[in-house]
Amino acid sequence: MIFLCLSDTFILRYYSIMNLKNQYHNFFKNTKYLVFFNNSSFAIEIDKNNKWLDDILQKNNGWAFITAYNPLPEILTGEENKKRNKDLESQIKKSGYKYFKAVGKGENNWEEESFLIINITKEHAMELGKKYSQLAILYGKKHETAGIIYL
Repeated sequence: MIFLCLSDTFILRYYSIMNLKNQYHNFFKNTKYLVFFNNSSFAIEIDKNNKWLDDILQKNNGWAFITAYNPLPEILTGEENKKRNKDLESQIKKSGYKYFKAVGKGENNWEEESFLIINITKEHAMELGKKYSQLAILYGKKHETAGIIYL
């Protein structure tokens, strides 16, 4: 009987985690990611190759799409989120990464400022995402499909 209870708990927990990931996957898929470069904007799509990024990357190094906006916008004001993003931008500069300003746009006029960071390792991208309490980040490599990494 105890085994069944533990098993049921595990199944429910597993189901909740999978449900959460599916929910966020749909959220990320329905968000339009625009990167600003030379007075133009380029769209990044998850689960697809991104030719514009392939052309920018000289080597087979990674890129990450990261924001410092709080994942629960009702907790922080727009100004507080912008302050957090300025802190993230400062850290990106100190690390010496090339980056582009970007924005994620979703339904109901939702949007958040972000950064596309070039030549960053997956580990460092995850570290930055965790520091700013993100639930997930976008990550990709040259000639590989971009995807979501859950933190």
